[in-house]
Amino acid sequence: MSLSIRRVRLGSTVAATLLAAFAIGSTALVASADAASTTLVGTFKIAAGTKTAGKPAGSYFRMAFPGGSGNFSNPYSKAGDQTYTPLSPGTDGGITTGLFQGAPSPAFNTWGGSRAGQIIVPTNFGGLAFGLATFQTPPGGGTANLAPVFKRNGSVLTAQVTSLYAGWNSLYFNQGTPKPGQTTPLATGTYNATKKTYVLNWTSPIAGGPFNGFSGVWHLEGSFKQR
Repeated sequence: MSLSIRRVRLGSTVAATLLAAFAIGSTALVASADAASTTLVGTFKIAAGTKTAGKPAGSYFRMAFPGGSGNFSNPYSKAGDQTYTPLSPGTDGGITTGLFQGAPSPAFNTWGGSRAGQIIVPTNFGGLAFGLATFQTPPGGGTANLAPVFKRNGSVLTAQVTSLYAGWNSLYFNQGTPKPGQTTPLATGTYNATKKTYVLNWTSPIAGGPFNGFSGVWHLEGSFKQR
């Protein structure tokens, strides 16, 4: 009987030891994962989309039909395949982390084209210029947004760009991800730490206006300038 009891006690001691080791190991793994994720602070400069015969190299925007049944053709696009609209860097060169790059006043010209030119050069889409801006307070009011946050884990790049809005036809449309009040999905892509170059992609549904139910498909690439 005493032998049996000693065995139970020994087993309990071993189990406790293993449990403690597992807990320490789990904490170390979490700490290691957190340490591997690096927040990048600076400007993600946009490489201009080129005017190729088909899909442009560099950065571009597309608008997908509801249900993913194809892409809208922009007759003012300078790409050979006009479902792609090439983008060019604005006065700030691209998206800056930790800050808000708002619109000027007035935000739109007489025809309703956007004058927001810090992130991209306002670009003709359907006869009106659209621009991009990041707002802490959403146009029209609402819960405050977070400034853009970009992180890398090895060569994997993720970005929170909730505060990104497209201005067009005297209206604003949230074109960030995650949407305000949500936590997923993040924009995803790749980062080359040696060259400090990146590629980033995301899709953002459009609510309201003439393109209600469509989705903006964004592809940005270029270089990172640390602040």
